[in-house]
Amino acid sequence: MVTESASLAGLEERLAAIDWSAAGASLRGRVHALRAAAAPKPVCIGVGDASLLAVLPAVLAHFDPAHDLQRILENLGRESDARYAEWAHSTLKTLAGKSPLMMAVTRELLLRGRRMDLADCFHMEFAVVQHSFAHGDFLEGVRALLEDKDHAPAWRAQSAAQVQAAQVEAFFTSTAAAWPIQDPPA
Repeated sequence: MVTESASLAGLEERLAAIDWSAAGASLRGRVHALRAAAAPKPVCIGVGDASLLAVLPAVLAHFDPAHDLQRILENLGRESDARYAEWAHSTLKTLAGKSPLMMAVTRELLLRGRRMDLADCFHMEFAVVQHSFAHGDFLEGVRALLEDKDHAPAWRAQSAAQVQAAQVEAFFTSTAAAWPIQDPPA
C-alpha cells in the first residue's frame, strides 16, 4: 500500500472512527478497514513517478556487490551518461559528508544481511550498533552535528582509501552484550 503524506492528516480520527463490528470478525475485513482509513484515496504511482526506477541501471552498476567502497565512490565520480550524471553527482555529494568507515560497515551489513534470516540480521545489527558506539564514528558525528555544530567531523578514516578491511571486520567479530530480546520458541 502506498500512502501520500498528505493523506496522513486526520489518520488518528479515521482510525478512531472505524466501526469494528461492521468490519467483521475476519482478518480480511479488519485489514480492509485499516487500509481504507490509512489511504482514503487510492494512490497510483506510475513507473515514471518512481525516481529511483529511472536510474536503476546506474544504481545496480555503481553499487555492484563486487565493488568496494573506494570503487563505488570513484565510479560515481566518473559517471558520464547524461541520464545518470545528476543522480551520481547528488549521490556522491551526499556520501562525501558521511563517515568512510561507517559507509564501509553499512555496505558489509547489506552484503551479509541479504543471505540471513530476519532474526540473524537483528542479532548482527545489534552487535554492529554496539560496536559503533565504542569504535565507530557515531559519537563523532553526533558531536559535529548536534553538540558543537561545527559540521566538521574528525572521522577515524578520512577517506574510503584509508578504511582497512580489519576495521570493518571488527564490527562483525566484536562480542555484543546479551541480546535483550527473547528469541521466539522454535
